[in-house]
Amino acid sequence: ISYNKEIKFRSNTKSYRIAFNNKNSIPLFMEKYGIENKKTYNPIDFSHYKKYNKNLLICLLIGIIDGDGYICNNGSVNSFVIKITSHNKWYNFYENILNHLDIKNIIKKVNNRNVISINISKKEVIDTLTNIIKYNKLPILERKWKDILNQRNNEK
Repeated sequence: ISYNKEIKFRSNTKSYRIAFNNKNSIPLFMEKYGIENKKTYNPIDFSHYKKYNKNLLICLLIGIIDGDGYICNNGSVNSFVIKITSHNKWYNFYENILNHLDIKNIIKKVNNRNVISINISKKEVIDTLTNIIKYNKLPILERKWKDILNQRNNEK
């Protein structure tokens, strides 16, 4: 998309920001990644992403967790759960990405509301995510991942 502006770092949140603010860049970005207006109700078609290898899809999932998820202790020592809550229109997208990553049976509809909940708690899956973060030096929201990363680092 020929983005050539500065990627800004926010020291207070320890996060990076890219801003698109012109009529040329935004449509190109949206077209490339299949993003429509009112994305809550118009989910991305997974066909835009299934061409990517497993590592890139894991990186995408990690970015989704940074944006829409949270990580907390799962009730026992050094056990964690990653939770993503989304509008149920995104069910097919999440089902596809999770199937491509061999992460099974974790999407649940919440009551009678238009909400789905995705809970990732298998240690092997969380280890894969944290290994990808470390190996690729991904820019993540440290505040979300710090407890898992600290615990995994102390295991070694």
